[in-house]
Amino acid sequence: MRPVLLTLTLLTAGTALAQTCPVGITARQQGSPAAIWTTSLEDSHKSSNDLKALHSGVHVDLNAPHKEIKQAELAVFFLPAGARALPVTASQFAPSSTPAPETHKNFSLVAGKTASSQLDGDLLLGPVASVTHISLMHVIYADGTEWKAHSSHTCRVEPSMFMPVQAK
Repeated sequence: MRPVLLTLTLLTAGTALAQTCPVGITARQQGSPAAIWTTSLEDSHKSSNDLKALHSGVHVDLNAPHKEIKQAELAVFFLPAGARALPVTASQFAPSSTPAPETHKNFSLVAGKTASSQLDGDLLLGPVASVTHISLMHVIYADGTEWKAHSSHTCRVEPSMFMPVQAK
């Protein structure tokens, strides 16, 4: 019985639950410099040379089986790159700990000339220690209706930790 539960847990990692999200979301870490990246709103002012140095992020797939998506806004939460201590909680040496400072970048994915029930993108983050989760913040459908999250916890997904690599 235990291996079946483990398998189900692995299959659902990186997928948002349908009860809280208007669309299905999957996410996985991405580290390819050959990807066609979507730049965050915060990094839109950077030069193309500065952006070339940033070659890690996440790939996100959105799937709305009953409506066509025109635009989606996402927030990617991560721990910045750098050395840090891993706190030990509930021990005699560290009775309390504070969580690592998390930061985020905002992205806007726009469908091509025509809206589609599927929308995906490679979201460029740059040097990060770990992506903690991706939150869907706003969706605009082709019919003009909109969905907005009440908070960044309303519709979120943790990315799969599997990262494909390319042999040279």
